[in-house]
Amino acid sequence: MKKKGKVLSVITAILMIAQICLTALPVTVKAETTSVFTDYLPTITQATDDAGFIHPGVGLTKELLENVRSKVRAGAQPWTYYFTTMLLPAPEASKTITSSNSSDGKTPSADYFNSQGIEGRFIADGIKAYAQAVMYYMTGDEVYRANAMMIIRIWEQMDPAKYAYYTDAHIHAGVPLNRMVMAAEILRYTSTQTESLAWTDKDTADFTNHLIVPVTETLLHDQNHFMNQHTYPILGAMAGYIFTGNKARYNEAVEWFTVNRTAKDQGFNGSIKALFRWVTEEEKPGTKVGEGTPVEPHVQQMEMGRDQAHGGGDLTNAAIITRLIHAQGTKIDPVAGTPSTADNAVDIMEFLNDRILGATNYFWQFMLGYDTPWTPQAYAITGGDPDNVGRGGYIRDTYNFLSPAYRGGLTPPIFGIFIPTILM
Repeated sequence: MKKKGKVLSVITAILMIAQICLTALPVTVKAETTSVFTDYLPTITQATDDAGFIHPGVGLTKELLENVRSKVRAGAQPWTYYFTTMLLPAPEASKTITSSNSSDGKTPSADYFNSQGIEGRFIADGIKAYAQAVMYYMTGDEVYRANAMMIIRIWEQMDPAKYAYYTDAHIHAGVPLNRMVMAAEILRYTSTQTESLAWTDKDTADFTNHLIVPVTETLLHDQNHFMNQHTYPILGAMAGYIFTGNKARYNEAVEWFTVNRTAKDQGFNGSIKALFRWVTEEEKPGTKVGEGTPVEPHVQQMEMGRDQAHGGGDLTNAAIITRLIHAQGTKIDPVAGTPSTADNAVDIMEFLNDRILGATNYFWQFMLGYDTPWTPQAYAITGGDPDNVGRGGYIRDTYNFLSPAYRGGLTPPIFGIFIPTILM
């Protein structure tokens, strides 16, 4: 089948825009909105902290939040459709939710974080806290705020000394941390009519010291994970860095996302530059990067050589991290990938000649059934030049063809089930 460039470009644009507005929440049946709104409209106080971070700004800004609420309350489409079919009827948005880590709503059932069992509770409560915070802001009903604050305050009581890394923690703990921090950011910068539900300095300190920091330091902070196992922890850690005003770590995370120059294995590297790779040669195990057979230069999304579920995850993670960077207005050095205020600094989507969009187009070209060329490329490299995806390094193994696994799937397990990020 021949490629149809213009059609694919349009599809790419639509799908990438949609992905940039995604955060996971369950989809259920359509519900009505006849009685959910109160007369109270929580106000947002926008602030800039000492490190220069804008708040609210963990992917969601004052402008975005105010826009979606006005659209939904006015019955405008497509905001109202998404709200009534995806968020409103979700069980996580129920007024009667409870914490998955508490039997009394006051103290945690477990104050340790060292297993997939606790991780499961964290995942469930991350979704609930975010859904409840959004419902509070949209409706003004303080039952939702009380629920969200209850969940946050349960996790504020975790014991930092009882965190320990467990198998695949870096893959699974980042997304729920991202959601819970987004919830906390909404609660921290919105008004309430009930004094006991107001966000306090103690909440900030406890949420930071008992959850964000130990989750990040014990489970997430590592630059050497394989492909999108690298970006899952970044999207959680970066949310925490913004919330806590940790500018040095935020800058580090931006570079890890764009280039990750000092990663030990540039074949494993999950950065934009290495994962969404600019291919110039055919590579073979046992040879060196830079000594392969030249090919017509083009973009390849490397994890598509593994399977398309992971290939889709690459794009989802890139969209979430991009949203975090956009909310802060951060521009990027066009080569180094570091935050920059220089005249030649670019938007994250423009980095490396629109590399994220190029990789997205490549992915959907294949998923939609078009002929898609693939050049064998190294996914494991020993040594070499870190500035040029391991050039000169020894190739240990390669992906030799596009994997057919999950090709054509536009439903789980490709992306899971999503709701546009509060419909912005």
